[in-house]
Amino acid sequence: MNLSFNLNHADLRERAPVWLVFSLLALVPIGRLEELPLLVMAVLGGMHLWRERGAVFEDSRTRLLSVVFLAYWLPIVISCFDAAEPQKTWVLAATLPRFWLAGLFVITALARPGAHERLWRLTAWLLVIWSLDALLQAAVGYDVLGYPYPDERLNGVFGLHNYKLGPVLVLFSPLMIEHARRHWPPWLTATALATLVLVVLLTTTRIGWVMGAVVAATYFYMLARRRPKRALAAAGVLAVALVVAAGLAYRYSAEFHQRMDSTLMVFRGTRGGLNEALSKRLPIWRTSMRMAEDHWINGVGARSYRYVYPDYALYTDPWVNDHGTGAAYAHQMFLEIATETGVIGLAGLVVMVVPVFLAWRRAPPERRRLMFPYLLGLGAALFPLNSHYAIYSVFWATGLWWLTMVFAAAGPPGERAPREL
Repeated sequence: MNLSFNLNHADLRERAPVWLVFSLLALVPIGRLEELPLLVMAVLGGMHLWRERGAVFEDSRTRLLSVVFLAYWLPIVISCFDAAEPQKTWVLAATLPRFWLAGLFVITALARPGAHERLWRLTAWLLVIWSLDALLQAAVGYDVLGYPYPDERLNGVFGLHNYKLGPVLVLFSPLMIEHARRHWPPWLTATALATLVLVVLLTTTRIGWVMGAVVAATYFYMLARRRPKRALAAAGVLAVALVVAAGLAYRYSAEFHQRMDSTLMVFRGTRGGLNEALSKRLPIWRTSMRMAEDHWINGVGARSYRYVYPDYALYTDPWVNDHGTGAAYAHQMFLEIATETGVIGLAGLVVMVVPVFLAWRRAPPERRRLMFPYLLGLGAALFPLNSHYAIYSVFWATGLWWLTMVFAAAGPPGERAPREL
C-alpha cells in the first residue's frame, strides 16, 4: 500500500494534469468552485484544439466525446427557440461547450501510461476521507469542517441542506473499488467499503441506495461468472453486513427510520402508499406527462420546467408554490428530457448511450479494464428504474460529464494519438 503523493521536478509534468482532472471531482462539494478547474481545462482544451486544428478529430476518443456532446447539447439548443424561460435555456446552451473543450484536455492529460491508475488512487482516498468525515459527523454531531449533523440527512462535506453525499459517493465508488482490489489488503478494502455503505445508508437518499444496488449487483455478476462459490460467500457476507448496518441505522438514525418506514409503504398496494414511498413525486410525474404530451417535439426548454409546471398541475398539487412556479424538475430522467427537450432530447439520449456502450464493447481487453469503472458509474446514475437528479443541472451534469470525459480518455486512440501537453 503506497500512501505517498510526493511530487518532484522530474514527475511534476507527468502528474500535474492528473491532479487537475482530479481537482474538479474534489471540489464538487464546495458550491461552484469546481468551475475553476473546469475553466482551466476548457482553456487548455481550446488551446489544444487550435494547435491541432482538424487533425484532433483523427483520434477516435475525440470523435466519441464529440458525438456524445452533440447529442446532449443540440436538443438543448433546439429547445431554446420557444422555451418558456428563454434566458435560462440560452445561458445553459451557451455555457455547455466548456465540458467538450475540457474533455479535449482530459483525453490528452490521461494519455500517459498509469494516468488512470493514479486517478483511481486519488479518488479512492478522497472517498475514504469523505466517508470518515461523515461518520465523524454522525458520531459527534460535527464534521471536520464544522458542519453540524442536522435532524435530517447526513451531509458531511456537502454542508447544510445539501443532501448529495450518498449519490456522489456511489457515483464514483467503482473507481475506489478498482483501485482497492488491486492495491489494498483485504482488510482495508472491506473496511473502506463497509464505511462507504454505512454512510450511504445514513444519508437516507434513496437515489443513492438504488445506484449502490446497481454497482453491487454488477460486481456480483462479474464475480459469479468467474468464481461462483466466492460470489456466493461474498453475497452472504454483504447481506449480513447490510442487515447489521441497516439495523444500527434504523435504531440510531431517526431520518433513516422514517425513510425506511415510508419506503415500505409501497407494499400497501394503495396510491397513497406508493406516493409516500416515492417522496410524494406522483403529482410531479403526472404533471410531467401532461406537459410532455403538449410539448412533445422539443419540450418547454431546458431548465424551464418549473416555470411551466403550474400551467399543467392540478389545483391540489402540493408542489405549486406562492411564487408562481412548481417543482424544479421531473425527478425522473426520461420525464425530464421528454418535458424539457422533447422527443429530440430522447433521441439524443439514445445517440449518447449507444456509442458509449459500443466503444467499451469494441475496445481491446486492456482498454475495457480502464473504461469499466467510468462506464459503471454512468450506468448507475442513468439506471432507469430510479428517480434522478436533473440531468441538465450544473451539479449533476458536472459529475456525469467528468465520468464521460475520463471514459473517453480511457478508450483506444484509434488512428492518431494526441500530442503530449
